[in-house]
Amino acid sequence: MVNRYLLSDNVIERYMKVFWNKYIIGNIIISLAFLAFVLYSYITFRNPIFLLFVLVDICILSGKFANRNKSILSEIERIHIKYGDVAQYITTIFCGKIEITVNENSLNIPYDKIIKFSQTEEFIFIETKGNMRVVLKKDSFVEGSCEECLSFLKGLRK
Repeated sequence: MVNRYLLSDNVIERYMKVFWNKYIIGNIIISLAFLAFVLYSYITFRNPIFLLFVLVDICILSGKFANRNKSILSEIERIHIKYGDVAQYITTIFCGKIEITVNENSLNIPYDKIIKFSQTEEFIFIETKGNMRVVLKKDSFVEGSCEECLSFLKGLRK
């Protein structure tokens, strides 16, 4: 199987948002629960100090979103430093190992280093030891198909 796509800023931003959205959703749920508790406490005790906690909660949540945006921009900058300012094609080949190539740079990942994989509507994410992720675009298989890749990855877990 071969997956090949243009690693543009737009693609990087879209797959980074997938990672961050899982994290942000958990923070929003915790923040809303805290907000409900604070509002309940304010109504019960009529103490204006609880309104200060509302501001703190909003500031913390705003910081999470700012951190997400900063992380996305950092990833884009890291890719630009590594591969240049012009968008490059990233080719991922499954050939006894995962071979990732951008320009003349190549990286080989043995299959036994794969921890898990997940998918979204647009991407397949392969997580490996060392906290590394391989990103495949579902619509960018030039040899094989998305379904074949998913079946192959499921077979590796056995």
